[in-house]
Amino acid sequence: MNKSSMHATDRGHGVHPSIRALAVAAILLALAVPGHAQDENAQAGQAETQAELQAVQDRYEEARDELGQLRAAHEILEAELATARSEQSNLGEQLALQRVEISDLEGQLETSQTQLNELRAQRDTLQDQVGDLQAARDILEAELATARSEQADLGEQLALRDAQIGDLEGQLETSQNQLTELRAQRDTLQDQVGDLQAARDVLEAELATARSEQADLGEQLALRDAQIGDLEGQLETTQAQLATAQDELAAKGEQINSLESRNAELQDQVETTQAALAAARAEASEADAARATTAAELVDMQSQLAATQAELETVRAERAASQRELTALRALLPPEEGGSLDLETARAAAAEHAETLRTAHLAMRGREADREALQATVDEAAAELRRAQALVARIQGGTLYEVRPGETLGGLSGRFYNEANTWPRVYQANRHVLENPDQVWPGTTLILP
Repeated sequence: MNKSSMHATDRGHGVHPSIRALAVAAILLALAVPGHAQDENAQAGQAETQAELQAVQDRYEEARDELGQLRAAHEILEAELATARSEQSNLGEQLALQRVEISDLEGQLETSQTQLNELRAQRDTLQDQVGDLQAARDILEAELATARSEQADLGEQLALRDAQIGDLEGQLETSQNQLTELRAQRDTLQDQVGDLQAARDVLEAELATARSEQADLGEQLALRDAQIGDLEGQLETTQAQLATAQDELAAKGEQINSLESRNAELQDQVETTQAALAAARAEASEADAARATTAAELVDMQSQLAATQAELETVRAERAASQRELTALRALLPPEEGGSLDLETARAAAAEHAETLRTAHLAMRGREADREALQATVDEAAAELRRAQALVARIQGGTLYEVRPGETLGGLSGRFYNEANTWPRVYQANRHVLENPDQVWPGTTLILP
């Protein structure tokens, strides 16, 4: 029999159905027995009925007592069930919060690991690039040293070429001076030969005249034998002089031929010298072009080296930025997880966000407050505080709970620890975000130890 049927029985005539059935049976029995026997039987039946009725009443009382006990037990069970349901609801909320926290932490951990892997990959890539750049720099430095050595060699060769050109120019000038002297001597000899030829012509004319006179003066030959002897002597002398002049002229011709041959040789030497000078000048021009090319290559190498150094500086800056980012990420992880976050730093960060949240709540009490902007500030500060408290909880342990409007430390302690007087425990775990244990602002994330 359930609780509703029991209450329905009690609300009827106040008599249990079994007792009513016995009473009806006793009345029928009394009506069925006539006379005295009927009285005796009725009395006996009545006695039995009363006895049974008394027994039934006793059982009824026992049943009522049991029913009262069952009702009390049922109420206790309902209270316990309500408490259990409330605790189950609270545990469900805590479990949901913990699952959300675990999901957030797993997401953050996965993101951190991904970023860490990316940073490691970037670091390896940067190290490879730095190695390549260093190797390229070494190659460029070697090529620069080679170019400088070649430039020095070319400078020495150019100096030698300049010296050779100076010597050749000196020799050319000497040759030209000698050629000028030889030309002057040739002109003098030619003048002398002209004079001799003129003298020979005069002598030949005189000889013809003399022969003519000799023919004309044949008759006077005898008379002038002495004169003829003298003339013959003079003629012989003149002929001797003429032969000598002819010999001298032949020698002068040979000298002229020799001079002309020497002049041709000198011309050949001059041409050879000019060709050598042109070749030397061409080589000098080539050397100048090579030097200009080397200088341009040196400028290019210097530019490439500057670009390489700039790229190296960029790589160093990127590596420094990566290291700073890695340091910032490590600052969000406790030491046991490879980070550098300490409890005091985490609590200080949480305290800053709690102060922002508290200031925004106080500002919302003003009459002219921009509630929409302040509510956005409250929401943002609450989210930041939750993240900061999550880092604190990862170090010191505990469960996160976000305070709702109207909740107090005592109420939360009674809810989670079944004892409201344990609120100092919660307060001690959250003193870095609570100024007053009697004032807990909504949106504040507490750590339940």
